[in-house]
Formats: sequence, structure tokens, C-alpha cells
Amino acid sequence: MIRRIKTRPPDHSELTGLDYLQNLEHKRRFRHEKVFCVDKSPLDCKFPVFYYGKHNGGGPLFIDYIYSKEIFLEEHKECKSALEVCSGPGFIGFYLYKTLNLDFVNFVDINNEVKESVDKTIKHNKVVGTFFESDALESYTGEKVDLIVLNPPFFTTEEEFIEHVKITGVEDKETIERSRLIVLDKDFKFHSKLINKCFDILTDNGRIVFLEAIDRIDPSKILKEFKSTYRNSYKEFKVANKITNYYTLTIYKK
Repeated sequence: MIRRIKTRPPDHSELTGLDYLQNLEHKRRFRHEKVFCVDKSPLDCKFPVFYYGKHNGGGPLFIDYIYSKEIFLEEHKECKSALEVCSGPGFIGFYLYKTLNLDFVNFVDINNEVKESVDKTIKHNKVVGTFFESDALESYTGEKVDLIVLNPPFFTTEEEFIEHVKITGVEDKETIERSRLIVLDKDFKFHSKLINKCFDILTDNGRIVFLEAIDRIDPSKILKEFKSTYRNSYKEFKVANKITNYYTLTIYKK
């Protein structure tokens, strides 16, 4: 459940007419702080996750249709620690922390703007966890974890990204560049860097769970990057309001 925290309206005194209205709508949708309730209790939110609309990459929706499902939770119920990569505000990491009763959860994102929200959620809920600004896992210096979860960028060429922008009809340059960070993994470099380091961060019984769009990233492409054959688990999910289906691919260290 999501509710909004009222904040003082920004100063738009330098804008007039249509520019003022468009800017105000942009602020309303993306700049006001909001709350996602992990415990789904709008009247008595016991575990709020703080975030700004511009940083919501779909985490609450993926929780509803994937991470909250028994088939996912049962598979990873023995995990005691987690790392969410491409975390944004940390919806999924915080949800798993509460639901799986984890000892700690860490967060990685290349966008340092989300650190404020993650830190606020950690402090408010007394979570044991740390945010790391990092491209993939290059700058992660935290503890090893049992579980890595991520919904990585799923376009691998500039042409695919440009077509995506055209389809969505977005024209605001700031929004386009923010979208580029979220959805573009040019030449599959992000996946490659992450796969190259993930086993160094996993415990002996650890695993990494990729959440990918079925029509964008073939699972065989991910498996190929691991160089060797590892035990894995593949599951497909239908996510409402999304034009594509998704899958999880879990790779076990052992």
C-alpha cells in the first residue's frame, strides 16, 4: 500500500502559464516523498519504505506478483542476509528483510540520489543494513550475503532504448536520462561485470536471483556469462499492467 507524505510546494515563481502547470504536475508525480507499506496496512503502517516517485522502478508491483509468492519465498526461506542490486529505494530488499526475518540487508545502486530514502527507511525501521553507491558490484565493500536479488537493465543497444523512449512518449530530458540508467545495459556490460564478481560476495550456500523481461534477455545469455555450469532454477511470472512477462533465474554458488 502506498500513501503520500505532504510536503511544502516548490517555488515556481519564475514560471508562467503552461510551463508552470507542466512543471507543477512533474513535481507532483515525481518529487513528493511517498511511502510504501511493506505490511500492506495503510491506516497503521508499521514498516514504511520512503521514496520519491521518480525513483520507483516497479518494485511494489514486482513484490505483489513475484517476491511475495510462496514459490519464491519457500525457495529462499533459509537465507539470513541479502543484497539488492539496482535497488532504487530498496522496496524488494526491505520487503525480504521483513518477510524472511533476515539478519541484515544491503543495497547497491549507481544513482546516489536514492541513498537519502534508503538511509531514512533503515533508520526509521531500525534495519541492519547499508547503502553502497556502485556500478554493478565494483564498489561494494559490505559483508557476504546468502541472497542477491536484482532487476537489472534489460535493453542492450542504444537503438532498443531510443525505440522504448518513442513508444512511451517521454520528452523530458531529465526523465529520459534517468530511464537510461534504469533500463539500458549497453552491450550487456552491466550483466557481465556483475556476474564476474557476484560469487565473491555470496556465502558458500548463496545464490543470485535475476528478474528479467522474457522478451528482452534470454536466460541462456546469462548462463553463458557464468563460464561454468551451476545449479539453477527458472520460473516465469505474469505481472499485471506490464506488456511483457518476466522470469526469475536463480544461480546457486553450490
